[in-house]
Amino acid sequence: MCLGHAVKIAAGTPRSSVPAGFLKACILIFEQEEFATVEGSHHIMKILLVILCFFIPPLAVYLKTNNVKTTLINLVLSVFLWVPGVIHALWVVLNG
Repeated sequence: MCLGHAVKIAAGTPRSSVPAGFLKACILIFEQEEFATVEGSHHIMKILLVILCFFIPPLAVYLKTNNVKTTLINLVLSVFLWVPGVIHALWVVLNG
């Protein structure tokens, strides 16, 4: 459900149709212990994070690292030049 909303945001859907707490809900889903302990779910989470790297790179970095400094570096890269932000996010997600 969260990924569907992320795709709608990236596609230009007006923000009024997106639930206000959707990013917070995505973070809660990724932080649930049950989600991380199911066999094979870490592969699913990695795939979802890679997809998220293309749409919202700083969120993908934060969900992977929970590190504000790394997230701010990615935010700066994403704001000024989108492609370096995506590359950095992919690097963090795949090497972390």
